[in-house]
Amino acid sequence: MQGKTTVKQMIQGNKISVPNYQRAYSWDVGKNSAPREIEQFIIDIEEYQKSDSKAPYYFGHFLFEKKEGNQFAIIDGQQRLTTIIIAIAALYRTVNRDLTENEQKEKNILIGKKFDYHFSTVD
Repeated sequence: MQGKTTVKQMIQGNKISVPNYQRAYSWDVGKNSAPREIEQFIIDIEEYQKSDSKAPYYFGHFLFEKKEGNQFAIIDGQQRLTTIIIAIAALYRTVNRDLTENEQKEKNILIGKKFDYHFSTVD
């Protein structure tokens, strides 16, 4: 994958797995006054949107190990990528009834369709 890859380009046509040596997904919502990872993720996106920046939003660095064909193991950025996929899936689920045919295709590219997963864990 290239240095300036969009989330769509990263996921489209690729199978991404989380190696079993990676820690389990552990991002949390804050319970006290300090925002936790998920809250900070949302705050960062909201601040970017309010900034009217013309530059693409930078989600951070991802590191993959190329496997066979279009298969990649995520080495760094697993927590962020998982959160991005969950957020995209939640957004599409919220507006699913109002999707155009093009938007439905984009949804299938980003989060898969029935029984066609792009992002999975290993045993």
